[in-house]
Amino acid sequence: MERLSQARQVARVYSYAPGLIEVTAAFVPTPTKEKASRGFSAFREDNIGRASSRAKSSVRRLVMSMRADRMLTLTTRLNITDFAESASQFARFIREIRKVIPGFEYVAVPERQKRGAWHWHLAIRGFIPIRATRAAWLSVCKDGNVDVTEPRALISRQADAGGCLGEGGARISLPGGIDLASVRLASYLSKYLAKSFEDNTIGLNRHRYRASETITVPMVVIRIPALGIGELAQYAKDLIEQCGGTPTAEWKSTDGLIAWAATW
Repeated sequence: MERLSQARQVARVYSYAPGLIEVTAAFVPTPTKEKASRGFSAFREDNIGRASSRAKSSVRRLVMSMRADRMLTLTTRLNITDFAESASQFARFIREIRKVIPGFEYVAVPERQKRGAWHWHLAIRGFIPIRATRAAWLSVCKDGNVDVTEPRALISRQADAGGCLGEGGARISLPGGIDLASVRLASYLSKYLAKSFEDNTIGLNRHRYRASETITVPMVVIRIPALGIGELAQYAKDLIEQCGGTPTAEWKSTDGLIAWAATW
């Protein structure tokens, strides 16, 4: 905190569609080479928490940037409990499906089933030929299944006790309006991703999600004026209104150094 006066203050604005906006306003502290004095266990727990938060934010923004509107789930009959083996199967599936659908875009998160096997949830956009998709998956896993959850089913479901997850795990309600399928999908995949960070069989540095490199996240970085810690949250909401949206959800870190607001 003593280095706070040397920090930069920036806001990141994500505009996914007309009226679908989120803003993160934060202090960016001056880098320091001071080593942590806490024990290894506490240090590792902090790292896992930060990595989980960053990954969930990245997945949400990728899903909403591609305006995904349905979920593809890949399962295997074999009880594949080794994550590396499952990830290899998934990579081969992507190569096969792109022979059928060139430029196929996705955001994918693995989930461990109760029996211990891994399966994959993909956020995708638009119609997908189910027979060709099943054939591509079976060419890899030999025996398994594919399932597609359509937009209507995504929107009608009661997601996670009636709300979605925003920055910092904030619970937010969904108003009627545009692109609700994308918001639902972002919530589902964030939830599955959070579960994967609780799995000790995956190394901390392993990639917990996969996404097409062609997805562009519409983000603008703004250098904001000097503000007090308590003013960041209001600044984020004001910025959303300036961009033509109505803030309906907000969150701020316990230390007040990060504020987040969104229109869903």
